[in-house]
Amino acid sequence: MTYLTEHLTFGPSTSSNENAGALPGPGSHLVISDCLASPATFTLYHLLQAAIGRRLPVIFIDIRGEGKKSLEAVLRRLGTAMPKSSEIFSYISPVSFPSTNVEAPEPCLFDEEGRHDLKPLYARIASRISDQDTLVILHGLSDIMSMGIPTQDVHRFVRAVDAAVRKASCILVTTLHADGLAEGSLTNDQVLLEKLLRSATAWWRVEELQSGRSGDVHGEISSHPLATNGNETSVPKSHPLQYRLEMNTVKVFAKGTGRGYL
Repeated sequence: MTYLTEHLTFGPSTSSNENAGALPGPGSHLVISDCLASPATFTLYHLLQAAIGRRLPVIFIDIRGEGKKSLEAVLRRLGTAMPKSSEIFSYISPVSFPSTNVEAPEPCLFDEEGRHDLKPLYARIASRISDQDTLVILHGLSDIMSMGIPTQDVHRFVRAVDAAVRKASCILVTTLHADGLAEGSLTNDQVLLEKLLRSATAWWRVEELQSGRSGDVHGEISSHPLATNGNETSVPKSHPLQYRLEMNTVKVFAKGTGRGYL
C-alpha cells in the first residue's frame, strides 16, 4: 500500500491487491493542481507505485522535462523499480523547441517554421494506448502554455487525449499549476483548470500552507469527486489533509495534528 492509499481511495474493490483502490477506475480523468511552493509531484509517485504494483501499463508524458533518470531514482528510493520494458512503462519527453529533425526520437511541440503543433504528441500518445487500465499521465500542462501555446489549443489537445483514453477504458491524470485560485483575475493556468474540471471525474488540489512552509508540514491536499457516480474519497478544502515529504516516504495526517500521523 502506498502512502496515499489509506487516505485518498477510489472506492472499495474486491481485488486482493493492496493497491487496488489507489487508482481511479477505467475511463476516469483525475486533475491534480498544485502551486510552485507546494508541488504535487509526490501524488504522481503514489499513482505510479500503485500502477506498477498492479502491473498496469504506464504512459508518462514528462512535459516539464524532469528526466527519466530522476523519475527512476525517486521510485527506487520509495522501494519501487521502474519496469524496463517500454511496452509496460512508456516514457515520453516532448521536445519544447523548433526542430527540423524528422528522425527525432521524441515528438516536437513546434514545426520547422516555429509554429506550435500538438498533433505529433497526441499521435505518439494515441499509438501507445492499447491495453485497458493503462495509466496515462500528462505531467506539466502549465509548461506548455508557458511556451506561448494558447490555452484553448492546450485544452483541445487534452480533450483529444481524454477521448482516446476513455475509448480504451484507460485512466488519465493531468497536472498543472494553479496558484492563488481565489485571488484576482484568472491566469491562463486557472482558465485551463476550470475547463478541465468540467469534464474531469475527480480533482486533487495541492496547496501551500497559508502560514508558509514549516518543518513538520509541507502543504495540504484536498480531494473533490466530480462525477455523479464516483465513489472516491472526498476531502473538503476546509478540512484538508496535510503532508510532510521525507527521504523515503510521505507522511500524511489530519490538519492540526502535527506529528500525530494518522
